[in-house]
Amino acid sequence: MVLRLARENPLWGHRRIHGELMKLGVSVAPSTCGRSCVPRALIRRLRRSGPTWRQFLAAHAAGILAVDFLHVDTVLLKRIYVLVFIEHGTRRMHLGGVTAHPAGDWSVQQARNLAFTLGERFEDIRFLIRDRGSNVTASFDAVFQAGGTRIVRTAVRAPRMNAICERLAGTLRRELLDGVLILGEGHLRAVLAEYQVHYNTARPHQGIAQRVPDGRHDGGHLTVARPRPRAHPPKTRPGRPDQRICARRLISRRTAGHSADPIFDRHSLRWSLHDPYALAGEDVIERGRELGVVMPDEEPERAGPTG
Repeated sequence: MVLRLARENPLWGHRRIHGELMKLGVSVAPSTCGRSCVPRALIRRLRRSGPTWRQFLAAHAAGILAVDFLHVDTVLLKRIYVLVFIEHGTRRMHLGGVTAHPAGDWSVQQARNLAFTLGERFEDIRFLIRDRGSNVTASFDAVFQAGGTRIVRTAVRAPRMNAICERLAGTLRRELLDGVLILGEGHLRAVLAEYQVHYNTARPHQGIAQRVPDGRHDGGHLTVARPRPRAHPPKTRPGRPDQRICARRLISRRTAGHSADPIFDRHSLRWSLHDPYALAGEDVIERGRELGVVMPDEEPERAGPTG
């Protein structure tokens, strides 16, 4: 009976079910209804009649277009609004327009401009995700609905439902707008147009496996940036010989394939030959003659055992 009440009334909790059972004269503890008879996973499964929002976005990413507004304050304390679009499947950014008065008629005209820019690709858009702002009117929706697009409005105070477009607004602020002093609408439009080219042709995106929106890449290929080689600092006096010592010269043991360093060998042999406690063998003396450390007529005395 408890499962039947939960199935026929998915909005009821275990407390409501316990009260209805008490009305029918059934004596059961509320904890029994909550933990044993009606687990929370069963209630969530009964309430959910379709896929989750994340599953919906992943399944229809190729046909989803998101739109949102963001504002920019100029150096003259004037607020300018920017309308941006982004395709979920390719992460391609489209700049709608820049204005100080984002009225409904202006938004409709930007939607028409986008339809003209996309051309035949405009009919591939199946869903348009937007918020419930007053700047987007029914006429704005009609432009997309004419091509068979379904309008999906986000919930009230739920920006995560349009997270990809919100992330685009955050990227514009962090990578561009926070470091540039905007003078006016014309300046902002030029800056955003230049950044749009970089965003679509040169910037990799994590959501599409580090690929570029307008690039042609294999589906399983990941674009990995190679580290730039560190160049040595320029010499202050090019005419003088280079006296800088590389780090590898300070290591006595060399790996296979590395040639001997005559500077390091000369200093190490000189130290060993002048050390009174070291024993200089024939191979060390011969190597010293080759490097010019020990002259043929100035061989050091070999230290022998003392009695």
